Amino acid sequence: MKFFYVLFLLIILGAAGYALFDRPHEFSAEECKGCHAGMPRPGQKSPLPMIGKVRTLCSRCHSNVVRKYSHPDEVAPDKARVPADMPLSAEKKLTCATCHDIHTSLEWSKMVSLLRRPVKGMEFCSTCHEENPGKISHTRVLAFAHGAGSKYIRTNNSDALDSLSIQCLSCHDSSIGKGDSIVGAGFWTHSKDLAQHLGGHPIGVSYDEARMRDPNGYKPKSSLAPVKLFSGKLGCGSCHDPYSTEKNKLVMSNKGSAICLRCHNR
Repeated sequence: MKFFYVLFLLIILGAAGYALFDRPHEFSAEECKGCHAGMPRPGQKSPLPMIGKVRTLCSRCHSNVVRKYSHPDEVAPDKARVPADMPLSAEKKLTCATCHDIHTSLEWSKMVSLLRRPVKGMEFCSTCHEENPGKISHTRVLAFAHGAGSKYIRTNNSDALDSLSIQCLSCHDSSIGKGDSIVGAGFWTHSKDLAQHLGGHPIGVSYDEARMRDPNGYKPKSSLAPVKLFSGKLGCGSCHDPYSTEKNKLVMSNKGSAICLRCHNR
C-alpha cells in the first residue's frame, strides 16, 4: 500500500512540474512586480514599463541562452523592417520581447520558444530581414549560394559541426537539411566569384590539432580574436557573421589577407 501512496505522490508532483514548465511565465500578481513597474489596469493594451532592461530581467532565468545565442538587443533597427506586432521598447529599440511573446497563451508558440511567428530559423529571421531597397541583403544573397560553385564536402563524419555551421549550411548548401542535427566535419568551397580571393576552408576541425601538426604555421589561440572557435574547432562563424557590415559578411576586413593572418603565420 505504501508503494501506491509513493507512486500517487510522484504522479501529482510530476503533473505539477509539467504544469509549471508548460506555463513558465504565468506569474502571480505579486511576482509581476519582479519585472514590471506597476500593475495593468482593466482593458489596458499598452505595455507596462519595466523595472530594468528586458535582457537583464530575462537573463535572471535564461543566463546561458542570453549570453551565448541571443540576437543583438538594445539597438534601434536600421535596415531591418520590424512589423508592428513585434513591439520595440519605449526607446524604439529591440528587446527579447520583440521576437518572443513572453505571456502568450497560444499552443503553437510554446513549440517554437514563444516566438511571435509559427516558424523558426531563417524563416523567422526573414520576418524582419528582407531586402533593403537598392541594396543586396543577406536574404537575397542566399538565392545565389546554390549552383554558383559553393559546395560543402564532408571529410570526417565522426567529428560533428557546431550548430551555427549546420544552420548556415542548411541554406548555403542544398545537401544539408534544415532538420539535420549532426553533420560531419568537412571542407567548404566558396562560390566562383569568391574562390579567387578566399578559396576554400576546412570547418569542424580542431585548431589545437592543426597547430600540433604544424606549430610554426599557426598563431596561438589567444591572438585569434575576432576570429572565433566553437568548442576549439573552426566553423562558419569563425570567419563570418551574418550581422557584419564587412564585405562577404566577414568578422573583419580581409584587406592584405588580414583575416587569414589571424590564424596563419604564412
